[in-house]
Amino acid sequence: MALMLDLVIVGAGPIGIEAGIRARRAGITYLILEQGSVVNAIVGYPTYMTFFTTSERLEVGGHPLVTATDKPTRKEALDYYRKVVQNEGLAVRQHHRVSRLQRVPEGFEIMGHTDRGEAFALRSRFAAVATGYFDTPKLLGVPGEDRPTVSGYYAEPTLLEGAGVGIDPATLTACHSEETFETNVPGLYVLGSAGYGTRTSDVFIENGLVHVERALEDIRRKMSPVNA
Repeated sequence: MALMLDLVIVGAGPIGIEAGIRARRAGITYLILEQGSVVNAIVGYPTYMTFFTTSERLEVGGHPLVTATDKPTRKEALDYYRKVVQNEGLAVRQHHRVSRLQRVPEGFEIMGHTDRGEAFALRSRFAAVATGYFDTPKLLGVPGEDRPTVSGYYAEPTLLEGAGVGIDPATLTACHSEETFETNVPGLYVLGSAGYGTRTSDVFIENGLVHVERALEDIRRKMSPVNA
C-alpha cells in the first residue's frame, strides 16, 4: 500500500521549498520529491553568477537572505536555500525522480525511482508540480541538436501530460487557473515556471512565490471541514 499524504510537491527549488514551508506551517502532511539535490537548478548555474533580482525578493518562509551586496551570488543562494530546508526541518527526498503522476479516486498516485534504481510509490490528496523551466526546451531548429551527445538540460513536459493536463503545443504551457494555479486535473497544481513551458520570461522566483501562496490557500480551503 502506497503512503497517503495530503500533498506531494515535485521539485525542491525555491518554489517547492516555499510550498513545503507553507504546508508544514498549515498542518498539511506533505513530502517534497526532488530528482537531484535541493535547488538543483541553481547548482547548474555558472559558478560566479550574480542574480539580477535583489535579495529580499528571493526570500522564502520569512527567512532573511543576507548577502554582501544587494543581489545574491550563486553560492549565497545555494547556502541560503539549503539552510532554510535544514532550519525548517522540511521533509525532502532528494534524488527521487518522479516518472508518473496520475489521478486516482482518492487523489493522486506518484511513482518513480531513486538514483539507485529503487522504485517508490506514494499517494496524496493533492499534488503540486514545481519543477521550474530548466526541463522545457527552446529548440533552435538546427541540424544535430537531437543527437544524444547534445544536451540543453531539458525534457518535454511528459509528467503533466501523463497526468491528463492540457498542454498548449505552441508554448508547452499547462492549462491552469490564473487565480489558484490548479490545472484542468482537479487537485493538481503547477507552481512557478513549471506550468509556463517556453514562456520563460513570464515567471521568475519572485512571482512564482505568489503562485505558492494562492495554491496553498486553495488547498487549505478544500481541506477545511466545510468543504471536505
